[in-house]
Amino acid sequence: MSMMEIAVKENLRFRHALRKAVQADHDATERVFARFDQEGTRHLSWFLAAQRAGLWALYESCGNRDRLLCGPALIDLIERLDFDLAIEDVRPRSLEPDCVLDCLAVDYLVLGSRLGTEAIRRKHFAEVPREQIPTYFLAGSDGRLWKKHCDALDGIAPGSSRARRIFEDTRKGFALFERAAAAQDSPG
Repeated sequence: MSMMEIAVKENLRFRHALRKAVQADHDATERVFARFDQEGTRHLSWFLAAQRAGLWALYESCGNRDRLLCGPALIDLIERLDFDLAIEDVRPRSLEPDCVLDCLAVDYLVLGSRLGTEAIRRKHFAEVPREQIPTYFLAGSDGRLWKKHCDALDGIAPGSSRARRIFEDTRKGFALFERAAAAQDSPG
């Protein structure tokens, strides 16, 4: 079912139609990272390297970085990952993006990922002293920024060419993270 069909059938705004339309891609990407979530810090360096490679690829693939809502937050996350990986003496394998992504797709992926990162932090680092937690997991999320992003998505007609582009680019962004994970050393 197309995003427009989902939106019309369920009377959804674009943001909600997008979430439903990319759910399978989201789930597939989560499965790639499940080994970290299930086995925890044993695969921490692999996870951080994959996140670094994926976030940098998103940044590099953004067609108009000046329009990124998440721009400063994205750079902050990359810098935190660089710091954490330097402590672990790990150099992530970079990933060359193979496409140009709409800035709202990049915002969706980056801002949305912060919720998952917070859940991981609570699960794996709840009993760890703050100074021992990788800084990547200490970056908060900005509710105002997320709301601004949601408002921007809701301003897009679900059947428009821009909506189709954001949908396709969000799927490509999830695929970038899967490629970033595969590019890192085996987590074994």
